[in-house]
Amino acid sequence: MKVVLVLVGLLAVYGKVELGVGLELGWEVQGEDVHFKFYVPPELKESYGWAGIGIKDPADGTGMANGDFVTVRFDGIIIEDRFGERNARPKLDTDKEGTDDIDELKTEGEEDGWVVYEWTRKLNTGDERDNPIEIGKETYIQWAYGEADGDTLKHHEEAGTYSVVFTESSEQTTSTPAAFISFDK
Repeated sequence: MKVVLVLVGLLAVYGKVELGVGLELGWEVQGEDVHFKFYVPPELKESYGWAGIGIKDPADGTGMANGDFVTVRFDGIIIEDRFGERNARPKLDTDKEGTDDIDELKTEGEEDGWVVYEWTRKLNTGDERDNPIEIGKETYIQWAYGEADGDTLKHHEEAGTYSVVFTESSEQTTSTPAAFISFDK
């Protein structure tokens, strides 16, 4: 498992972490914004209905409670801002008096054989249903994928959590698996 961070100029920080089952998450921090690229293997997209990532404070543990999630539904370019109140399907922020803080850049494309989904958000959105991303602080990145039934995300097939640090260093660092959960069909 590796996280690669590269400093370009004084304002941009790049990073990428390999998650489970071939999923990867890349990011670029520029000023107050962070741009994400979520790499999904084509076979996972073809076989399942959704995949997602979460941002979480390690003090809250590796479960879904208090997790800030972004889910990608494969039946179109549907990228959703969600929050985990407990260990259950995370609700849309907008369903619970939160706001959709994913900027309008919600795209699907291809890159080196991957299906790539992109979006941007603020490091600190000010929405209590979004976890702030703090430079230099350990952060849990969670991942999962599963089936969908129309607009309903079914329980994840597999999920896991990795510990990363969003940093302003150009040194390479490694991520640490914090938890891995596998579910049989």
